[in-house]
Amino acid sequence: VDQSFQAVSNGELVSLKKNENGTHTWHWRENFPMVAYLISFVVGEFEKVEDSYKDIPVNYWVYKENKKETMRSFGLTTDMMKVFGDLSGIEYPYEKYDQIIVDNFMFGGMENITLTHNTDRTMYDEFAAPDVSSEGLVAHELAHQWYGDMITTRNWENIWLNEGFATFLSRIYRHKKFGQDEGEYIRYGEMQSYFGSNKRWSRPTVCNKYYNPIDLFDGHVYAKGSLILSMMKDVLGKDAFWKAVKHYTQENQYKCVETQDLKKSIEEVTGQNLDWFFKQWLYEAGFPKYDVKWNYLQRNRSVQLKIKQTQKGNPFKMPIKIRIDEKEHEVWVEEKDFIIEIPALKRPEMVVFNSGSLVLSELTFHKQISEWILQLENSPHVLDRISAIDVLKDKKGRRVVELALLKAAESDSFWGVRREAVYALAAHKSKKYAKELMSISYGQDNRVRRAIWFALRNYEKDEQVSTFLQEVIDTDKKYYSVSDAFKALVIVDSSAAKIKVEDLLEIDSHTDVIRRSAISYFGSVKNDRNYNRLKKLVSYGGTTWDARPEAINQLAKYAKEKTKTLDLFVELLGDNTRSVRRNAVRQIGRFGSKNHLDALDELLVKDPILERDIRFAKKNILKPSTELKIDQGKEIEELTKKLDNIRKLLN
Repeated sequence: VDQSFQAVSNGELVSLKKNENGTHTWHWRENFPMVAYLISFVVGEFEKVEDSYKDIPVNYWVYKENKKETMRSFGLTTDMMKVFGDLSGIEYPYEKYDQIIVDNFMFGGMENITLTHNTDRTMYDEFAAPDVSSEGLVAHELAHQWYGDMITTRNWENIWLNEGFATFLSRIYRHKKFGQDEGEYIRYGEMQSYFGSNKRWSRPTVCNKYYNPIDLFDGHVYAKGSLILSMMKDVLGKDAFWKAVKHYTQENQYKCVETQDLKKSIEEVTGQNLDWFFKQWLYEAGFPKYDVKWNYLQRNRSVQLKIKQTQKGNPFKMPIKIRIDEKEHEVWVEEKDFIIEIPALKRPEMVVFNSGSLVLSELTFHKQISEWILQLENSPHVLDRISAIDVLKDKKGRRVVELALLKAAESDSFWGVRREAVYALAAHKSKKYAKELMSISYGQDNRVRRAIWFALRNYEKDEQVSTFLQEVIDTDKKYYSVSDAFKALVIVDSSAAKIKVEDLLEIDSHTDVIRRSAISYFGSVKNDRNYNRLKKLVSYGGTTWDARPEAINQLAKYAKEKTKTLDLFVELLGDNTRSVRRNAVRQIGRFGSKNHLDALDELLVKDPILERDIRFAKKNILKPSTELKIDQGKEIEELTKKLDNIRKLLN
């Protein structure tokens, strides 16, 4: 490569030779067994920031302009290496560990052996924190060096062994580093990710039926894979679980594995047969859905719980934590209908089923609103408080609920609970709490403040709210706060937003979040002038690379009344920027017809990375319309009548 470029690859650097023609030759060699899809190299202009773990070189390759941000993004890498070495029982298993950033990267990161590629969006300054952090991504890709690289799944159907372990260890590290509440809130996010994936495609985690291997890379293998390992730890006990993991890791070092290899290691170490666990969580689809009622039996001095499993198929067998006031009990639930009595000297104030949400499940718990409010106020576990919020979010029109949510938003000890409480209050669409929301925003974690800006969208044409949001936009240094405040202002006071939009279009920010927010104005306030402005912004060179895809999203709001917009989306399939092409594909999937299938197929040949988006778009185009279904129904009715008449004649 040209001598101005670095050329970084897997393994050790054997030699670097200058050539007479102005180039230099880099020779890299990987000394350990590796699977072919983890071979990589990156060529470009990079600054190398050196670090080390014990005797292992650890390097971060970044752009010159990002050099001062390097340790903010990657500085915990060596600490993670120590934690993962301790947990797995094997120290970092390769010659070196490089992390390099790549522009317009198709994923967040890729765990190539000794050389992780990360999107350059993982670089951020103090004005993007805490809304942006790199710890999760860095930990996930590093964990893959053990689980995915040193031990590789034998086939795609077992890919959860790669992604589940990496997601799990990433969470475990952050739990250790930043505290239990932080770790548990991440686990809550994993649950939401899985439920979303399961709605789109309900399938087993170990699955050999797919159109393309990339289809498997969703919440079933990342999020549910991680949650399965957590539940496995709860079933086996912490010590037995980690002994089994170490045995699995040591026995299979530099080998290919399937799910049965993990099961075998557990049996060899613990003597426990987990056939039932693997069957219900890995080889079958779904999760338990519990319907629970409780009452206090004065004569028996006990709490009686009536538990039903309402999901289709077999009942799940799992240990369930039940909190009764200050005390926790564990009960094994494995039947469709189950009644249990737990001793209690007096009628409890708080009963929590599946305390800590340790079992991935859906819960319908028939309790009074006052009990849910008490759970929100008093439960020691962060996820029990959030579970109460999830229920109270739907109890609209009740002043007592709104005040409870407002109190949690103001005073709960953990920022994640405060944030969820604000979003729940926003869902109530009340017009009563603008002053309180603005007041509690001072001194809050920025992620809570952004939830408050979202909640203030409910106060349209409120002058005080408009003035407040304008002040945030004018004075706040946090990129994501300014972005969300402007989106709220567009709804509250579009005239004030119009005055600010041009200035915001000139502001650079992390991932161009402020500029993208400004562009959303032209789709939210619909008129011919704003439509034409979006057409200019979406054109090549019309705005920055990161912001142009947002212009496509906003143009889509005009697609039904301005049908020529669809022609523009087709034209953008040939754009130089993949994110622009991807958004154009998605909009063609929403508004296109069979006439656009050829254009999508042509793009697929040129850019197979977009295969999943293109396939989804084509599926949308080809699905039967409601009108067609109605016509088919009438046709079937008429044919049925004719058939009945023929039968009568024959009889």
